[in-house]
Amino acid sequence: MKKKIFLIMVFFFAVRLLAVDFPLIQSLAFFPYLEDKAPDYKNFSLSFSLINSNIYSLEHTNNTFVDLETLSLSGDFRYGLSKKISLDFNFKISYFYGGFFDGLTENFHNFFNMPSNYREIRPRNSVHYTYKEVFLYENKSINLSPFLLGLSYKFIQNKDFSLTGRVSFAIPLYTKKGINSTKFFINCGFVLNWHLNDNWDIKAVYYRSYFQRPNWSNTNELKENINYYKVALAYKKLELFFIGRSSPFIQGDFANTAYQMGISYKLSSKLYLIFIEDLILYDTSPDFSLGIKYKLK
Repeated sequence: MKKKIFLIMVFFFAVRLLAVDFPLIQSLAFFPYLEDKAPDYKNFSLSFSLINSNIYSLEHTNNTFVDLETLSLSGDFRYGLSKKISLDFNFKISYFYGGFFDGLTENFHNFFNMPSNYREIRPRNSVHYTYKEVFLYENKSINLSPFLLGLSYKFIQNKDFSLTGRVSFAIPLYTKKGINSTKFFINCGFVLNWHLNDNWDIKAVYYRSYFQRPNWSNTNELKENINYYKVALAYKKLELFFIGRSSPFIQGDFANTAYQMGISYKLSSKLYLIFIEDLILYDTSPDFSLGIKYKLK
């Protein structure tokens, strides 16, 4: 058993680590943050996350620009249908606005002599989201991501170790270029939780999303899937993690894989503080995100 666990951990730590929560990517496929242990039979879990992300990306060759902040509320409900199978429902509401972190972000980049990526060409704390000549958004807006309905199966479950597989389906509500698509997509993946002792825990997450090309996208510019990874190491109340996501774009600046790292701190038995930062300035991930997570049960 110990040998199997070791091989699984080697696999998860060997994969490339990527990023999430970027409007142009979310318009193709939305990833929920389902990474906790699945509930036991006839039990349920309910959690909410509120995340504010500062986003600035410039594609120099194709007239694509993302300059805004998103305030996102995510909800996750899960119920144990049997000893091994659980049902889950996930939603996300996002508020696109100019925000208030542009000045802090620019000062941080200047202090560490990081590239500005031409941030100075746009006024601070404003909305400017454009993709080639397909769409242009310059006003605040509230957007609802597709509802996700999923099933999880516990492959391994004991006191200190669990390995769960999950499949979820999108239920699109409306279409909005660059924000939502009515095209069907599916997520599938695995979540590993390993409780080493009273102080240390390890978590590894892998998801792949298969989506259909939206009507506003060029046939030759998109792949048909996105990979999402996360690896976390927790010590008591503090968790350090790497998260990320591959890009569906085939060419250009937006085709690069994105990498981020983050910190989560357990403020109480139900409340968590989360901070996520780009390792380098990538084109398909927020510069940084700050938020809270509340586990009702």
